[in-house]
Amino acid sequence: MDRETFTVRSGSTFSPLNLVRKAIAIFMEQKSSCNKNHKYSLVLVHDECSWMVPFTTQHKDILNAIDEIPESKAHFGHFTFDCLFKLFKKHVILPQSPDSTVYRAIFIYGRSNCMLRSLCDSPERKEFLESANFYIDAIYIHNKLVENAENNKCEEIYRELCDLDKEGKYYIFEVSGNTTKFFTIFAKLIAHPRQRAQESIAFKKSILDITLDEEV
Repeated sequence: MDRETFTVRSGSTFSPLNLVRKAIAIFMEQKSSCNKNHKYSLVLVHDECSWMVPFTTQHKDILNAIDEIPESKAHFGHFTFDCLFKLFKKHVILPQSPDSTVYRAIFIYGRSNCMLRSLCDSPERKEFLESANFYIDAIYIHNKLVENAENNKCEEIYRELCDLDKEGKYYIFEVSGNTTKFFTIFAKLIAHPRQRAQESIAFKKSILDITLDEEV
């Protein structure tokens, strides 16, 4: 996430983490303009998952925490996805009424050679994914041109993310080096998850999508 792999037309390059910070700032501003009571939290995925910022309406708390994320040069063989759900369980009390508060996680994953693993029978995973008050969208930022590209598991990781969604409730995106596409993805996530079409209907492949895919 620290490597500058995104390029804009001027030739400037940016790291995924830098773009994530910019996109999250815009996302929170837009969401809060619709409802100032929206709250945000931040979880860091390293070798383990840690809850960095509790739920807050203060955007600066989230952005300051992103600025403080340390650079990591560690290499991981795999990431057990279900540690996220165990962490959610400690901090989130899911409402019983379907008309109550909605929780949504936006999972941003930036490893190209660290495979995701899921425990399908995890009780925490089952509880959250079956809840009418919980959604999890995902953005997979990958780089097929990094060193040791032969060890990349981009397609396998993306398929694992897609396996989270059996009913078409969530939005699962992937992007590699395309700044325009990256910010377009975040724009697609602004809508309330209960007020949007299923991804397969909302984002049918178009000429525009193909152009964005090919632009670097």
